[in-house]
Amino acid sequence: MGLGFWVSPCEPERLPRARIFVCVKRVPDIETLVRLGPDGQSLDAASVKYVMSPYDEFAVETALGTRDEVAGEMVVVTSGDKAFKETLRSALAMGADYGILGDAFEILPRLTAEIRELRSSGDSGSGATP
Repeated sequence: MGLGFWVSPCEPERLPRARIFVCVKRVPDIETLVRLGPDGQSLDAASVKYVMSPYDEFAVETALGTRDEVAGEMVVVTSGDKAFKETLRSALAMGADYGILGDAFEILPRLTAEIRELRSSGDSGSGATP
């Protein structure tokens, strides 16, 4: 197991499901040909193609492997406007179970509350929450 913890043998349906959260962001594609705007000093935003950060792609792939090892679920989270939906779709196409898109000030309190609830429900600090 890649997580480095041991679970005592029991029926698989009684094992707690791990919920793995991966934060992703969209960045300009490195192969984008950027054009200058009409004023000659600013960038033409319409010419820029955005993709999921390559480092975040690695994180999603790693989380997918971990999810499969521990029979859990993976949630991809990003903050931004509706243009960020494409980033979530990429992660869902890679195999993520759920995607959350919203404003950072809306998402963070909800995630914090959920993590606190999971911790109070019996997490021993090992990182494996029911």
